[in-house]
Amino acid sequence: MSCYNGENKLEWETTVKDLNDAHINLYPRILEKGINQEWKRVHKDFPLMEDVKIEELEPVKKAMEFLSNEKDNIDGEKATGQEKGALEVEALTRKFMNIIIRRVEIYSKYKTCVEVLTKLRTNEFNNTALLWKIQHKRAKDVAKKSLEESLMGRQTKYEEDKAKAENVLTEYKKLSESLAALEELPFNEKFNKNMYINYWQLIKSYDIRAMKIDDFFQEQENLWGDLLMYLDRSEDSGDTSVQSGPSPSQNPEDNKMKRFQSKLQMFKSICSEKLDGEESLEELQTHNRQILDVQRELKEIMYNPDAKASSSDVAWINAQKDLTRELSKKISEKKEQITTENESRKTEIAANMRSMETIKFLPLHDETDWIPWKKNQKFLNTHPSDYKKAAQLHNTLRNPMDKEMLATIYDYKKCMQILNEKYNHPEKLVPALKNKLENLNMVYNDEDILSTLRTILNVYEQLKEIGAKESFDGSVVQSMIKKMPTRKIEFERFKLMCKQMENIKLGDYTFDEDALLDTQGDDEMSIDLVDNSQEQRRMFLQFIHQEAKILEYTKYSKSSKDPKKECKKCNQRFCKCRKSVDARIHTVVENQCPVCHSKEAHLNKHNKPTKSLARCEKFRGLKPEERKNIALQNRVCFLCLCPGHSVKECRLTNKCYNCDEKHHNLICLKQKKKD
Repeated sequence: MSCYNGENKLEWETTVKDLNDAHINLYPRILEKGINQEWKRVHKDFPLMEDVKIEELEPVKKAMEFLSNEKDNIDGEKATGQEKGALEVEALTRKFMNIIIRRVEIYSKYKTCVEVLTKLRTNEFNNTALLWKIQHKRAKDVAKKSLEESLMGRQTKYEEDKAKAENVLTEYKKLSESLAALEELPFNEKFNKNMYINYWQLIKSYDIRAMKIDDFFQEQENLWGDLLMYLDRSEDSGDTSVQSGPSPSQNPEDNKMKRFQSKLQMFKSICSEKLDGEESLEELQTHNRQILDVQRELKEIMYNPDAKASSSDVAWINAQKDLTRELSKKISEKKEQITTENESRKTEIAANMRSMETIKFLPLHDETDWIPWKKNQKFLNTHPSDYKKAAQLHNTLRNPMDKEMLATIYDYKKCMQILNEKYNHPEKLVPALKNKLENLNMVYNDEDILSTLRTILNVYEQLKEIGAKESFDGSVVQSMIKKMPTRKIEFERFKLMCKQMENIKLGDYTFDEDALLDTQGDDEMSIDLVDNSQEQRRMFLQFIHQEAKILEYTKYSKSSKDPKKECKKCNQRFCKCRKSVDARIHTVVENQCPVCHSKEAHLNKHNKPTKSLARCEKFRGLKPEERKNIALQNRVCFLCLCPGHSVKECRLTNKCYNCDEKHHNLICLKQKKKD
């Protein structure tokens, strides 16, 4: 039997196999584990790892896509062992798979960056261009014109390649930034050490002729600028061997103005870049350095007499001093912030050290304590000394076997590893937690019900934390409802109300009185009649959460409005004299007698209040069969006829004096009819 009810059965089987294989063979090579042996992060060097090929990811990627598309056709409650394992793998590793896919995309863009940057050297100003320049100086007539065209053509191609490189680098930066956000890390040089993943590492470490990318761009800018100025001077010398007179496009001032306008446009683009306040110190420093460098180049061009910059452009360039001042201020504030955060962190560590003695650590008895104990250790046992952390861990152990196992080990990580190997197993944790629920007693009064509700919610949260919430199925729900007989009807009413509300929201709710009695076409063996465990769990959790809030509120209201007064005789809330007084008073009980419906408690032979049906006159006047049926209906103990426990849990040891069996004589069916 399979939990998949779609049409692509073969693809489903392949998906289950691929996900389970990935969990065993692929993920251990790509993913790193935390101290609790859970998948924590993608390996920092992926996808460039010796024992991993990118092609191995394709089956897993297809499997993830298949599950996303077919999720409506999958019923996790009916999953086999292999299917359940595959679904758990998908749930635990989907976020890592998204990171893995993004890493592959970034690596592909990185290779494109390398190709473009490598091609950039094809048309750079190198020895070949320098040779052309020297030949141009010595050439005459047509040869001079040909060399000039070659140089200008090479410079044009270089600018095109440079523009392409800048665009690719911008795209790579965006992808790298999105990856940092996906991994929940700050986008700076430290989020990953590899240049094929981190843009800042690429800018910092990638070399072009032993120069960084920005330095290479700057050098080429200077060399090509000198070449253009040389060509301008060549035109100014009056060389007319090739052309009778300079055309407007060959005016030496035009090239200088073009260069000025190009730099000005770049400067305006850098200055207009918005800062959202989330930048790192390195980003602010880089941005400020770029502005200062371009501003210096612009001023050098402005002061050239051949460049006729407008007064408005000059004024705008000079006005950007305010921007650099603002950036310098932000850099100073960022440095102060970092210093303050470091000091605060040191203070916090010191405070933690001082408060270690006052922290109450949870004890570890068995599997039922494991999850809250592990959380408690993670967030509270934060002493910087590994030895003292291990000592605090030792103090929480209550199991003699655990104490013996860790007796001579004072390495905290080693201790956690050993305990993980023992306790951190769903096949042990789930039965232990479910057994904790099964061992709950039947409860009737509000205080006990509230305690039971808290326990159920706590166990569910623990099951959810280990990825086993599906084990909290319909059978568990029914078992828990049986533990609270007084809430059974309320739960059924709540389910009906929820169903009606959902139908109303969908616009499908209609009332048809004839349909209530129309049973034609119903299949008695239809599996559709079986309750959906997932739906049962959802409604039950909503119900008990609501009930817990109501009981908490009523408990608070009752305690605040009707506080128990101290005894006037001994000035104590709980005393023997108070009990003696209360014993003489007919107290009102929460649950009235189910037989006579009296709101006053029945009194036993010692004149004290009791909930036993044996003290009810109306109950005593009934026939033995009727008494037994009432006892069954109200789930009372057959031995003492009190609610809240069974015969096994009853403190009484006496037996029926009619038949010598373990039940009350009032419900004995073997007694004489005259009774």
